[in-house]
Amino acid sequence: MENLLFEIVDGIATVTVNRPAAMNALTMATLEELAGLVDGIVRNPEIRVAVLTGAGKKAFVAGADIAEMQHMVPAEARNLALLAHQIYAPSNSRQNRS
Repeated sequence: MENLLFEIVDGIATVTVNRPAAMNALTMATLEELAGLVDGIVRNPEIRVAVLTGAGKKAFVAGADIAEMQHMVPAEARNLALLAHQIYAPSNSRQNRS
């Protein structure tokens, strides 16, 4: 993973967005990494809880990376927003694993 740090200790998964120079702004690559990681966390029965945090002292996550977005066509920006929503939406199926 290029933009995330990940560890599991005593059933607690910690995911750290590791782009402190950009105040952990989310690029498409970061969101794709996060989506894959969340899917893996959900499927791992040894993980009881997951913590999402951001590296550095300035920001947890500043939001979407505007520097990347300014070069996107509308469809690409929409795909970025949809992926973020899929990861974070409380109504998604990740919430109710057995």
